[in-house]
Amino acid sequence: MFNIIFYKKKIQQWLSDDNFAFIFKGSIYSSLSKVAVVLSSVVINYLIAQFYGAEAVGRYAIIQSFLAISCIFSEGGLRTSLVRLIPEYAAKFSKAVSFKIYKKSHLLLLLFSITVSLCLFLFLEPLKSLLFNTPGEEITIVLYLAIGVILFRSLRNINIETFRALGEIKRYSFFKAIPNFLELVLFLFISFIFTANINIPIYAHLLSLFIMGILFFLLGYYSFPEDSSNDDQHDISYKSIFNVSVPLFLVTTMNVVIAQTDILMLGFFMDEADVGIYHIVYKIGILTIFVLSAISSIAAPKFSQLYHDDKIEELEKSATQTTKLIFFTTLPIVIVLILFGEFILSFFGSEFVVGYQPLLILLVGQFINSVTGPVGYLLSMSEYQNMVRNTTIIAGFSNILFNALLIPLWGIIGAAIATGSSLAMKNLINYYQVKKNLGIDMWGMGK
Repeated sequence: MFNIIFYKKKIQQWLSDDNFAFIFKGSIYSSLSKVAVVLSSVVINYLIAQFYGAEAVGRYAIIQSFLAISCIFSEGGLRTSLVRLIPEYAAKFSKAVSFKIYKKSHLLLLLFSITVSLCLFLFLEPLKSLLFNTPGEEITIVLYLAIGVILFRSLRNINIETFRALGEIKRYSFFKAIPNFLELVLFLFISFIFTANINIPIYAHLLSLFIMGILFFLLGYYSFPEDSSNDDQHDISYKSIFNVSVPLFLVTTMNVVIAQTDILMLGFFMDEADVGIYHIVYKIGILTIFVLSAISSIAAPKFSQLYHDDKIEELEKSATQTTKLIFFTTLPIVIVLILFGEFILSFFGSEFVVGYQPLLILLVGQFINSVTGPVGYLLSMSEYQNMVRNTTIIAGFSNILFNALLIPLWGIIGAAIATGSSLAMKNLINYYQVKKNLGIDMWGMGK
């Protein structure tokens, strides 16, 4: 009873703080959205495994990884820079200046996307051989379509983040969940209407990206007030946007490298069935960080606002409270996955049970990610993005090296060791940098 009363008072004390109340309430919406995204993703992968087998899951995973890596170049760091720049300039000047940032960012996005797509079209044949062990004519068609939706995937991503930057957390959370449900509907519709084809899951995925890209651009554009073009006294140059975006682009690049290298290298060294098994293992493993991702995504613009308003004490308080919230909500998920991970994997089919040991390895890296808190976001939102860039580059290249060495030796277990250790390394270094440069202990020790 004492403990319940103690924690109840502690929560009430935290919620009396306006900054934490904003993060906490926003995190509830974001967490529900993340749950919906994860569950719908698990359902999609389950149905693919049941209808088409592990090989189809492998192809689907490879195309997802290919698009994820391609879009970090088409987005050029703009996705994260908007989260920092829109609240910063809205606080300093007005939403009119933020709208100028939004429009200029989209012009840069269009330029980057066209350039990336043209380069990929030129190198299509080498790409096909690199990504797939058994490339055929149908793979060529799939890759052509995938390259064609890069712009639309980037539009979807950058406009979803715009709602977060504007503080419209309910809309951000709702729109974050919609794409997977549309994909699920399209997958079921195409599967039942057309003759069975191993690439149907990929076609459904690409069609949903095309639709969502157009829809979210329209929603994002009209989310700014009608008078948002009336501020002629203040502006931001393309160079200023570019200077913030480049370090964040490198951070995003290496984060995606860490997240996707294992899938791509498994596709190179192993067969598509192994890729499919590991893909399911990875999807289950990241359940441990959906809370971190949900809470951090809400905290990031608040960190930017507090830092640029020079409210360092409030920033420290919000950071430590956020870290503790992440830890105590992540721990139960880790315990459940350790105890029931093998049973959960068997749900997808007996061939997926061999992924239990890699799952345990990934859980270690992901749990360290949660324990250290939103350190990467905190550094990026407080003008230390170059440090995050350097740390993430080191972790990214380490991840490539570890995967190249360990996958040929131990297959999916080697991939799990490489990815888990790279994640842990990156977040532990960022934790140290936060304490050294901002003077913030994410656990508030001694406070």
